[in-house]
Amino acid sequence: MFPMAWDSRAIKMFFYSRSFRFMLNTRRSALGSPITYYKWNGTLLYYRPGTSDCDVIKRILLKKRRGAEYWVPQEINPKVILDIGGNIGIAAVYFARRFPNAKIYSFEPVLENFEILQKNISSYPNITAFHVALGDKTIMASLFSSKDKTNHGGYSFFSRLNDAASSISVEVQHAGDFLEKNNIAEIDLIKIDAEGAEYKILTSLKRDMVKKIKFIIGELHEQDDFETLAYLSQWFRIGVVKSLIGPLGYFTALKINLKDELPDQILRLASPRS
Repeated sequence: MFPMAWDSRAIKMFFYSRSFRFMLNTRRSALGSPITYYKWNGTLLYYRPGTSDCDVIKRILLKKRRGAEYWVPQEINPKVILDIGGNIGIAAVYFARRFPNAKIYSFEPVLENFEILQKNISSYPNITAFHVALGDKTIMASLFSSKDKTNHGGYSFFSRLNDAASSISVEVQHAGDFLEKNNIAEIDLIKIDAEGAEYKILTSLKRDMVKKIKFIIGELHEQDDFETLAYLSQWFRIGVVKSLIGPLGYFTALKINLKDELPDQILRLASPRS
């Protein structure tokens, strides 16, 4: 039996992780504890107790199959993946395990997150990380943190989205130019969670490059959402699920001509999960 002091969220975390230590570290009371690790399939994943890191690990890695936040049909078989908004590297690790032959490029502008990301990807030679944000111009810009001290993934260039507590200055690189400088000529899969900057990033990529992408999966933040989806709908079949609580949602974009190459069952699976 679980002690009554353990709430339903903590119990769920235990059943997902099978780790009492991880479960205890998911509680808000653990906030401020030193960085620790959770062992997942032989990989040490470093995280900050009592923060959003724990939920990120659960949503991306501990949920099974299609329940995983960034699940992608195996048939997409990407060779090059962009992880835009790398946070602490959990999505990059997920893709590296799902698609071990893919080359993965992860972008994270917040230094505290980036340092943990580097530790988490250290055993995956197919992941390259850049301490930079992508955007529609090359500048130094203010990134606003959330007032919620547990939310380390909620930095945004738009203070109104965050009810901002403070800001940091980060390097932003024009997305298309940065990829060209780093000899990234083709992309098969993009995962994007840029806290409202999705439209600026995607429209800064060369159109010929965007047209060839097989699959995009990302978050919606009520900042240029319709513009983002309208732009992508020129070449992609779009699926959207809005969160029942709060403004956030998720979208997928499947390259239109792949509809003729993938079974109907896979096409249905490629839509976001509610």
